[in-house]
Amino acid sequence: MEAACVEHETPLRQILARERRECVHVGLDRLNDLDRDTLVAFYFEGQSLIEMSSQFHSPVGTIKRRLHVARKRLAKELEAWRRRE
Repeated sequence: MEAACVEHETPLRQILARERRECVHVGLDRLNDLDRDTLVAFYFEGQSLIEMSSQFHSPVGTIKRRLHVARKRLAKELEAWRRRE
């Protein structure tokens, strides 16, 4: 039964995953340093809000706001990039 629940990696899924990664990296490259650094620290490096607060010398509330704003800016960049394709 467990084997039936396992999702197999297909070539199509691999291609789509690679395209998504490339799209995110292009969007990140288009952000300002603070937005990019904030998103990378949280999503790629797995830092907690407290760790980020220490790293960026900012209160946790500020880090939360930066994450919120940076995600919105990344979404805009991704949308603009997709429209150009």
